[in-house]
Amino acid sequence: MDTGNVTQVDNTYDGMGMMGPRIEWLPPEQVEDFVMSWTKDQTEFLDAGIMTAEKIFDTKDQDHFIYQIDLDTGVRLFFDSNKTFLHIESSNEFAFVEGESLSLDSLPTEVSDALQTSNPGYTISEVIKEFAFNSDPDSSEDRAFIYKALIEKDGEKLEVNLDSNGSIVLTIDFFESEFEQNQWKPVELPQSAQDYLETNYKDGDFPIGYFVDERPTEQGKELVAILDNGIEVIFDEAGIFSTEMDPWKMLEENLDAGLKFDSSRSSWGDAGADFASAGSYVHIQEVENDDSDNSSIEYAPMQQGMLYRISLVSQEVDSNATPDLGQLDLSSSMMAGTKLSLTFTYEMSPPRYLIVSGANVTGFKHRLSDWDQPGSFTIQAETVSPVAS
Repeated sequence: MDTGNVTQVDNTYDGMGMMGPRIEWLPPEQVEDFVMSWTKDQTEFLDAGIMTAEKIFDTKDQDHFIYQIDLDTGVRLFFDSNKTFLHIESSNEFAFVEGESLSLDSLPTEVSDALQTSNPGYTISEVIKEFAFNSDPDSSEDRAFIYKALIEKDGEKLEVNLDSNGSIVLTIDFFESEFEQNQWKPVELPQSAQDYLETNYKDGDFPIGYFVDERPTEQGKELVAILDNGIEVIFDEAGIFSTEMDPWKMLEENLDAGLKFDSSRSSWGDAGADFASAGSYVHIQEVENDDSDNSSIEYAPMQQGMLYRISLVSQEVDSNATPDLGQLDLSSSMMAGTKLSLTFTYEMSPPRYLIVSGANVTGFKHRLSDWDQPGSFTIQAETVSPVAS
């Protein structure tokens, strides 16, 4: 529908679907004279055109308003009701806005006086100095800015906009967008939880740094201190210690090199017969490393390595069990001096050292892993008679 030069008024919304100030849309030609009079002196806006023009009305004084003008260059201009330029910002609602939060104890006198005089009984909650979109932070000249103040009274919140001289130009109801209401805010631990961390989690004489996350539970929520070394220390809402999750310990407990015996590539005897016919078995057992001096690998247990014991046995033995002397006796299937070529594959890092108890250890061959093949190593040796004890 062609509305011609008729203005349109929205008394309820700010155009973004949220409650906001009263807005009156204007045809661009109605503001063209004073807007272009200002832009002609601004080199960067000489060729700019007007996209939209609006009047934004004051919440407390409906006869008072400012002009809001969006240009086709992506900037937004503000003029007071006398058509005097006030401020410039980006027309992109999500653009970065440079501002400086001011201490409420040392506000400029003209700002605090204006807020208290025009809004008696209201508490000043926040004041920000918002710099003009086109102001250069590195310039030696004074930067253009306005003040934006948040004031409150009996649950009502108002946003008061003041020019750089501290004169109020517009007061509107304060509304937070859904994003602002739900944006992440830092979580703080109760003092008891902070004390617990300082006492129990140290790197030498110094407490380990951490940040805090809040997670929902069936009972409500829990507070999780995530330490710089990866450990998660969990507290209830009151700050009482609940449990600890150590990813390095969990990794160490579940670490497996994937070491396996490859019978198809192994042989025995002078003729190199298939190992499946040897009548003996290969037993692989991971050995617990009880080295108490582990300070150098405190946060990286995989650097400590994994220790395995490989044995030839006369019968199958569970991988979690240690073979007894009878099971290590191969006399029923192999004579002393029997040649063996045993091949093993692995999925993680290659072996760093091996201790072989046998006779005539004549060969060791190592094949590094490839993208589609596991690594492997082969040991050639001979069986021996048990040493009398």
